[in-house]
Amino acid sequence: MVRNKIDDLDVERELDAEQEVLDNRGFGDKLDSEERRDIVRETLINVKEDLSILHHVDSVYCISSIKEFWQSFDFPRLEQDLTVTLRRQREEDALELVEGA
Repeated sequence: MVRNKIDDLDVERELDAEQEVLDNRGFGDKLDSEERRDIVRETLINVKEDLSILHHVDSVYCISSIKEFWQSFDFPRLEQDLTVTLRRQREEDALELVEGA
């Protein structure tokens, strides 16, 4: 299962919510890069777990719709898994052709 726009929706919503908590507490601080990474990591884990349970799937890929962020999420893993799956399918199809001849 592929979940796109992960950066636009889920991640930004969580980052905004955390920043709002800081603002409401009277801190003028902004989230630092480590805090942002932790929020992104936790958000991805939660989205993947929720979708996996809801749709009974083993693999959930969270990707960005913005090309410059493709490497930031699961797009490289999706590409790799698709390549392996397509190669395997082609080999099986070729074997069926040979056996059927």
